[in-house]
Amino acid sequence: MDIYTRALIITVIIFVSGIGIGMLIEEYRVREVNRNMLELQSLYNDGRLLATYIQSLNKSYCNEMLKRNLEYNSKIYQFGAKLDEYERLNRFTPELEEQQKLYNLLQFQFLLNSIKLKKECNFTYFNVIHLYRKKNVTLKEEVDTKTMGGILWDLKMKCGNKVMLIPLRADANQTSVAMFVHQYNISRYPATIIDGRVIEGLVSLNELNEITKC
Repeated sequence: MDIYTRALIITVIIFVSGIGIGMLIEEYRVREVNRNMLELQSLYNDGRLLATYIQSLNKSYCNEMLKRNLEYNSKIYQFGAKLDEYERLNRFTPELEEQQKLYNLLQFQFLLNSIKLKKECNFTYFNVIHLYRKKNVTLKEEVDTKTMGGILWDLKMKCGNKVMLIPLRADANQTSVAMFVHQYNISRYPATIIDGRVIEGLVSLNELNEITKC
């Protein structure tokens, strides 16, 4: 067997192996996407059922309801961290876009639950919404959004359960979220909403501490 024949055989083997590995990777990715969507849908249904319980709340169960809502938020946070990692690795696909939209609804449901619980149970925590956009934004807005997200996370770490931190994407093309955002007449992003009070653009941690008294 001459050198050219051996080279051809090696090339064919490498090519076929590459196709096989590519197919295995794609099959794993599809399974992962489907698993993620099922998990997100389960979380969303869980949050909606929790909201139903809150609607018929017996006030003797306020603390238990708060505990369950915080557990729900913890699950959402864990999934959000996973989505952030996918995006950081440039694994952005149409499927990931759908997962991020469903994640946005999970956060919105947590917000609605938190608002209702605070009202019905006279809790004193603050609902702090980090409102941002992702489509057709300027570099400044993108940087400000990341900066504000970090500041709000520092606030959450300092205040603990005195602050319910809810990141919410304003331009996800979701009717329920759009209706919520519309009532605030926001002209500049990112924006921070603290129990109905709107602060547009960047705001310092010291200013947030003054509001929350943490």
